[in-house]
Amino acid sequence: MGVPSIYLPTEAVWQASAPDWARPYWSSIHTQLKAWCALHDFPLFVDDTASVFTQ
Repeated sequence: MGVPSIYLPTEAVWQASAPDWARPYWSSIHTQLKAWCALHDFPLFVDDTASVFTQ
């Protein structure tokens, strides 16, 4: 089995892929995810290949 982990796109990928309303929030999301992952012992990867899913 794999290790549960969180992938967040880099800020550049986020700016290119996220909906307009979400683009200003990358830094805030990153900060909050980093704190949550540290608290729950999950690795956080900021990666160019991570996706932004929208519905």
